[in-house]
Amino acid sequence: MDNQHFTFLTMLEKELAAAKSLHQVLNEERSSLQASDLDTLKTINNKKIASLKQLQKLSQLRCEWMQQHDIALSANCIRHPLVLHSDPEQQEKLQLTWQMLADQFEENGQLTEILSEIVLQARKRTMTMLNLLKGKNDSDNLYNHKGKEQPGSGRLGFVSA
Repeated sequence: MDNQHFTFLTMLEKELAAAKSLHQVLNEERSSLQASDLDTLKTINNKKIASLKQLQKLSQLRCEWMQQHDIALSANCIRHPLVLHSDPEQQEKLQLTWQMLADQFEENGQLTEILSEIVLQARKRTMTMLNLLKGKNDSDNLYNHKGKEQPGSGRLGFVSA
């Protein structure tokens, strides 16, 4: 029984290390996005993809192992008799590792939301700048009720510098 405990603990520790690695890459991505460093973003994106694949692989292996041993995929899994350890310190280590992994997933999710917001804001700024360069009129009233073009609603064309 203690052997299964150590197998499970090792899987959690590997998954935690991968989640922390992903968090570091996400922080690098955030810095690069804020600095608009597109060259570095390309490299970071490749690292992020590799980190995500590694984390997904480890998570999948853990879930498959848990299913093979009829351990529910829930927060209570650390209390399953198969992974319980007779030494209270070892059991506490398992609980702590499980909680750290859950916390890391939460942090990664929050950071991902922040990155999404940064990207959306950058996209909005880019679209605004493109519209300004194109000379786009922001009027939604291009046509009147008869289907005829409203006066002054035509496109202004490209702005020349």
